[in-house]
Amino acid sequence: MKSIKKITGLTQVEMASYLGINRSQWSMYVSGKRTLPLEATKKLSELLKYLQKNEAKVNLTELYFKNQKMIQDDVVKKINNLEIILHLINIKINALKNNIEMLNSTINTLEYLKSETKRDELIIIVLEKRIIKMKTIYSFKNLNDLQMKKKNIELELENMRNLKKNSQNIDIDLQK
Repeated sequence: MKSIKKITGLTQVEMASYLGINRSQWSMYVSGKRTLPLEATKKLSELLKYLQKNEAKVNLTELYFKNQKMIQDDVVKKINNLEIILHLINIKINALKNNIEMLNSTINTLEYLKSETKRDELIIIVLEKRIIKMKTIYSFKNLNDLQMKKKNIELELENMRNLKKNSQNIDIDLQK
């Protein structure tokens, strides 16, 4: 149990003065050797009730700010994760674009090899099979899907940044 001094923040002299008694009476009350006069008991009771109500308000405010801090920490983590995902998607998009360019080069090379009078049929067959396989992996549909995913991540990232900014503004306003 908290001491009355810890609850009120008042010294023995200050408390005795507030209650209208002398310091030694207060000291004897705190040690359990004496009871307080009725008026002093009423004043002490009213003060403690007020402080108890006020403490609940302070605790709610503290809880609110702790909760806001946890939310902001979660938002920062989410922003960091989204930035990493966005970076990885950009790497995949660039790799896919490079592979599509390579696929186009391979197709052009195949067309040239087919146009030669002295053709190497084996290399043509190998290239045709590789092109068929590459077309399924390195398609514009896959590129479009990645670009759509990138746009969605960018929108979510923007929303998270706005949420972070707005929650910081609310905290600043509340602390004033």
